[in-house]
Amino acid sequence: MDLYVYVEDLEAAYARVAAVAELIESVHDTEYGMREFIVRDLNRFWLPFGQPRHSG
Repeated sequence: MDLYVYVEDLEAAYARVAAVAELIESVHDTEYGMREFIVRDLNRFWLPFGQPRHSG
């Protein structure tokens, strides 16, 4: 199962989520047009959060 969390304000989401979760990748731009970061949840699954680069 994959879960990708789309957000409207990536920087605000990062400030809130990264403070309480295990950070896998900090904020970065992808080749597929997203700006995202990835954390690991309590069940050890990776959760990517992202928004299109042209947003915000």
